[in-house]
Amino acid sequence: MRKLTAFALVLSVLLFQFTPLASVKAETVEPVVSVKLVNYLGDHHAITIKPSYLYTIKNSDLVLKANTEYTVTATTQGVTLKQGSTVLGDFTSFEITPSLYKNPISINGRQYLGDVAFTNEKGTYVRPVNTLPIEDYLKGVVPNEVYTSWNLQALKTQAVAARTYAMSYAGKVINDTVSYQVYGGYTWYDSTNKAVDETFGQVVTYNNKLINAVFSSSNGGRTESNSNAWGGTQLSYFPVKEDPYDKQTPWTLAIQKTQIDLTGKDLANYSAWWNTVSEKDKTVTDNLKSWLVANKHPGKTIKITSIPKVSFYAPSSGGRVTKGAITVDYLVKGDVDSSQKLVVHHLELTDLTSTKLKSMLNSRAMLSLLVTETNETSTSTTFNGKGNGHGVGMSQYGAQKMASLGKDYREILDFYYPTTTLLSFYTTKYPRKEQEQEAPKDTVAPDAPSVNALGDNETSLTGVTEPNASVIAKVENEVIGTGLADEAGKFAITIAKQPADTKVSVTSKDAAENESTATVVTVTDQTPPSVPIVNEVSDQDTTVTGVTEANAAVTVKAGDETFSAVADSNGTFTVSIPVQIGGTTIAVSAKDKAGNESQAPSFAVKSTLKAPLAPKVNEVSDQ
Repeated sequence: MRKLTAFALVLSVLLFQFTPLASVKAETVEPVVSVKLVNYLGDHHAITIKPSYLYTIKNSDLVLKANTEYTVTATTQGVTLKQGSTVLGDFTSFEITPSLYKNPISINGRQYLGDVAFTNEKGTYVRPVNTLPIEDYLKGVVPNEVYTSWNLQALKTQAVAARTYAMSYAGKVINDTVSYQVYGGYTWYDSTNKAVDETFGQVVTYNNKLINAVFSSSNGGRTESNSNAWGGTQLSYFPVKEDPYDKQTPWTLAIQKTQIDLTGKDLANYSAWWNTVSEKDKTVTDNLKSWLVANKHPGKTIKITSIPKVSFYAPSSGGRVTKGAITVDYLVKGDVDSSQKLVVHHLELTDLTSTKLKSMLNSRAMLSLLVTETNETSTSTTFNGKGNGHGVGMSQYGAQKMASLGKDYREILDFYYPTTTLLSFYTTKYPRKEQEQEAPKDTVAPDAPSVNALGDNETSLTGVTEPNASVIAKVENEVIGTGLADEAGKFAITIAKQPADTKVSVTSKDAAENESTATVVTVTDQTPPSVPIVNEVSDQDTTVTGVTEANAAVTVKAGDETFSAVADSNGTFTVSIPVQIGGTTIAVSAKDKAGNESQAPSFAVKSTLKAPLAPKVNEVSDQ
């Protein structure tokens, strides 16, 4: 239910405190509104933007390309715009505009239509400001206020109320939070779009002035007056009256009187149990502790032991309570008396405004000030009530019920804002760029591609460049391979194997045929020498000879000993070794200058010694 509660309450307070009623002056053209993007974006030192089409930077020759990511970063002087690691410009602030209005820009993943200015906020954060026609703004607002599945007439009622409020700050800079209206950007729905389109330019007025078209989720079956809710002059279009259409939204707030039982707990040795006990009503006590820290005990740690008394009283003519009182007993960690025992503090607050006490307790459980029943026992105090929000003006659930019964949005507005008039504030749409020929020519070349290392045994050239760009690889002036980068800018081009030390030049070309400067990559030697050819070695030889890769280092392992030499420019090698016994195992390997090493098969030393003649043996008798 969040979308139907928080905004309605905060909006209403701000409207009556800060927004003067605006006189209705007939406009010909739909106005624009400028919105600081805070709610979904948050506070960031750097943000990512990605146009879906060409965007130009006002008062600059720079063009932002489609489907390309850029980074905007806060600096000491303003903001910096980058594409990858390349700085495109340093600005105090800059504003971009789409070549075609219908193509949005993504800001940290959320899309927006219209112009966007990028400013530096507090010297720390990048703050985008989205400027767009008010009707498109409303299409991003209404889905955040009601359920998009609701009846069209209820959605149209909401669209008129939101437009009436929005017109009070047309031409001003607001934000996208509940301080004004929650704006979700280009997150549109067919149902709410239709509601906005079919009420184009319509606002609610009284005596030819825009009204403060406040609303709440549910009024509990009875509307409240503006003067009861916020003081000031009673307005005829905010009367107290029964609402048979509201769903009444029951709620309950139960508070335990004893939050922490101190029976058996040594107040002089509180460290033994302080961290093991907690209050029964965590939300209520956390709120109360925050209030106590802020108003009574700055920086202290507190535990609420009991809430023996809570009351709401003095109902208004609309049935909402206006006053409240509370009694709280609590402990402050480290606050002891002369005997070193914790002091039990006792606080009584009376004649508080009901709104203040509600916020001190649990506004999420106590949804309104329409308290219908109070039940107090020896252990707890329970409040039952109806409604969700302040109850002034339109009930959103009531509007949905009326629409489901066949009521037209005009009838709904008349019921919730009696004595008012529905007028068309403007009749012509704000002009939007819709012609393709208005798009400027892209004259900015892509950055030089980033190319990964390439070995002489590889047949694929890889790297990163501008998304969807064409990539060309050349050796001298001969093209050895081409390909396309994907939407993330990654590419892989099939090429023939290139000899080590070959220089490969790689460029990228965008859709407008702008070509980047070249990135040159030198092919590295990653191919080991072939197995050396070794001549026969006998037990009479003192060298090992053979042929391998030119200038390779040759290693001979004979038994447990190792010997080495370097092949000449023809690959011929001679390695000196001691005479080896026949049958000794010898292994020969070669290593090139890049450190690639060949296999090292083994063989046995050939024996040259002849066997002795058969011995002569004299006759042997049996004697």
